[in-house]
Amino acid sequence: MNASYPEEIPINGGVEVIYGIICFAFAIFGIPANAFAFRYFLRKKLELSSMLYLFITGSDVLICICPIPIGISYFCHRNAVLFDSVFFCNFWMLSWRILSCVSIFYVAVLSVTRAYLLCFPFKQVSLLFVKIIIAVYLFLQLVISTNVFWTGEHQYVYSAKFVACDSVTPTHFPDDLLHIYNWFSRASYLFPIFPIVLSCLVSVVSISRYQSKYGGTADQEKVNASITIILFTLIYVFCNAPQAILNIIGGVDKSVLEPLNKWDSALYFQNFIYTMIVPLNSTLNPILYFYRMTSLRQELVSALRWRQGNDRGQLVPRDTVVLSLWSERLTSSMASSVLFL
Repeated sequence: MNASYPEEIPINGGVEVIYGIICFAFAIFGIPANAFAFRYFLRKKLELSSMLYLFITGSDVLICICPIPIGISYFCHRNAVLFDSVFFCNFWMLSWRILSCVSIFYVAVLSVTRAYLLCFPFKQVSLLFVKIIIAVYLFLQLVISTNVFWTGEHQYVYSAKFVACDSVTPTHFPDDLLHIYNWFSRASYLFPIFPIVLSCLVSVVSISRYQSKYGGTADQEKVNASITIILFTLIYVFCNAPQAILNIIGGVDKSVLEPLNKWDSALYFQNFIYTMIVPLNSTLNPILYFYRMTSLRQELVSALRWRQGNDRGQLVPRDTVVLSLWSERLTSSMASSVLFL
């Protein structure tokens, strides 16, 4: 698809400014929030869930950086600005594709392993086995995503219509290589949804049975951790389902999307789905961390109080009694709501 030009697009100045603000909001909030969560998980004991959360928060920090060039282009009437460089365009697109797919894969591994541990509570998932799976997937992503550039022909150029980089493929480019690349890219986005949804349902059923069997003697820490992962996967499904639906429809019959393309002539809706949903998901994740994880929330409050005490030239006591009571109430209400569902 060839690059478009701003004069060909019916631009709405107000919407452009709003989209630019949203892109920078992802960076302003998402980067420090995920970085703080990354530091928290880095200091925790190395377990399966903390390791996966560490990987997820690390990738979310980088994902929240990616919308910054898009926001700059929105503020500059969709001119290329940073995307004017072919090298930057290629680097940004490769980073965006790899980070998006890897982040989805991390969520899938987290949800599947949690469902497995709930179904088989006396078994353990090997950390080494999970690390090997992640390493193999990362290797495949790097090889296949960069393989299309080995011929020196394939590249990305800026598209003002998409306010991002778009693929440009010469007619003499190897069809087999391009087919593998397109198939793997689409599968990387779509395939993880199915195990994520299935494992989420299995986890809900397992928690319900576990609670009904043990009642008040149930391990609440285990239940709360499982509920956190369920909510985490639900946020992912909510944010990524629209993109998956459009990809499936476009892969089956592109003519079905023609009415949408006519209505969304400036691609505001589709650009939001394809380029803003992923950083939105990465920005919402730390909110869930702070909401569900008491120790992380206490560490954040302590850090803020310490900063305020330093600004005032005095020490502030770390009083967390009220915070702990509030956390217990939130946990019990969230547990009952999930089991009710």
